[in-house]
Amino acid sequence: MLHIVEVLGMSYTGSTMLGLMLGSHSRIAMLGEVHSVSTVGCTVCRDGECSVWSDAFRASLSGVPGVHQRVANRIGVDYVVDTSKTPPPWSSWFKDTYDPAAHYVVVFLNKAPERIAASFALHRKQGQEAVDVMETWVAFDEMCSAYMEQMQRRGAQVLLMRYEDLALFPDRELRRVLKPLRLAYEPGQEQFWNYEHHQIGGNTRAVSNLSPLDPRESQIINESEPQNVEICVEQHRKISLDEKWRTVLLPEEVDKMWADERVVEVAQRWGYGKGGKLVPRSYWPREVGSQEG
Repeated sequence: MLHIVEVLGMSYTGSTMLGLMLGSHSRIAMLGEVHSVSTVGCTVCRDGECSVWSDAFRASLSGVPGVHQRVANRIGVDYVVDTSKTPPPWSSWFKDTYDPAAHYVVVFLNKAPERIAASFALHRKQGQEAVDVMETWVAFDEMCSAYMEQMQRRGAQVLLMRYEDLALFPDRELRRVLKPLRLAYEPGQEQFWNYEHHQIGGNTRAVSNLSPLDPRESQIINESEPQNVEICVEQHRKISLDEKWRTVLLPEEVDKMWADERVVEVAQRWGYGKGGKLVPRSYWPREVGSQEG
């Protein structure tokens, strides 16, 4: 049986990092952002002759059902991770990627309001007001929640994951995803730069650690550059919690964000308190790892 891990989350919430960590397991392949396969090749090989994502193979996937199974067969695995981040349908290429014969685990990654607002301010959404980012944050939560409910009705297992927990306790969070897959955690798989990967798209900072040309620390993109991923792989390749929001956001911006009752409601459900604090969160019904099992 094919097992598909779907990772949902806004940009800069750690989806690439989680996918690479999972894909470092001996039985799992990280596919990357499959929704971009029509326009983007392997971001590690950076050519059309990748052993997985060759130009010819990517072209053969156009409009064909069972895309995840086809890629899994090509690689020779039964477990794949798709970090497309947004729920399907994605485009005319992939109107419906759901495979009724597959087992799904859906992971929804999120990040504290302050951290996600700062990420957008520093990266490709430069200059976007924090309150505007929060509009997107709330709407994205609603969209993904609806998709998770739909997938639960189809028999999928779902779980919520906070970026902060992944950064601070990667082995614990990996075990949460591996449990419904009935796979054991393999020590060191969070150190994804030690493993071979072939993926579509993904965060520039995370992928830079996979350079086949020169894996030395000098190949890691400088943290001051705007395209860097927010789970920081520092110069010594240590996963650490990003706290740039403390210098990026003004206190009045934070106050304005938290004045929105919708932001407060979503944040409380996720276990986020003002100032990037982590507090106990609620669980989805039948969520993997919940007290209800």
